[in-house]
Amino acid sequence: MAIKIKSTVFYLLVLMFFTACVSPKYYYKHGQYDLAIQKAVEKLNKNPKKEKHIQYLHKSYLVANIKDNEKIQFLKTSGQANIWDEVFTTYNRLNKRQETIRFLPMDILKRMNFQLINYDNEIHAAKRNAAEYFYALGLKNLDENNRLSAQKAYHNFKKIKSYYPNYKDVDQLIIQAENKGTTNILFLVENHTNMIIPDRFEAELLQ
Repeated sequence: MAIKIKSTVFYLLVLMFFTACVSPKYYYKHGQYDLAIQKAVEKLNKNPKKEKHIQYLHKSYLVANIKDNEKIQFLKTSGQANIWDEVFTTYNRLNKRQETIRFLPMDILKRMNFQLINYDNEIHAAKRNAAEYFYALGLKNLDENNRLSAQKAYHNFKKIKSYYPNYKDVDQLIIQAENKGTTNILFLVENHTNMIIPDRFEAELLQ
């Protein structure tokens, strides 16, 4: 056991050392653009004049945004009703990415041709559409009137809560789906030990 613990500690130390030393270039080359951006920002906050970090920040930011915008465009033109949760997530990622770099020195942002984009309308629209989709799907699941569908409805209604804490009558629908999706088991406690079992023990067991 001691050897296993020491090995785990050693692995964590090596991982921390590697993470601290790895460069934005490494993440960029491996297609991990947001990690490249994060690492470049960390290093530029310490040394704003480091040219190679600015270059990989610029390239990573550009490629990551292109990929996310292409993904959103593809989803919106797919004609599918279930796209909005992914669209919502992608717009949030775009917004978080620009928030990561927006407070860098102005000369770096100018070199990147950085322009702050307001994604609020897109995020709110995607969130609203996603909630409407999961609401309609949850109602459809409930109408199927079986335990498995009720469990699906429960998860769909709970998903809405991650968007809006007080969306329509979703709290009541969650209770309804939970009741329909719960498996009730009836069992009887019988004592075959030839010993007296305290009432408290039986009560706790039943609970």
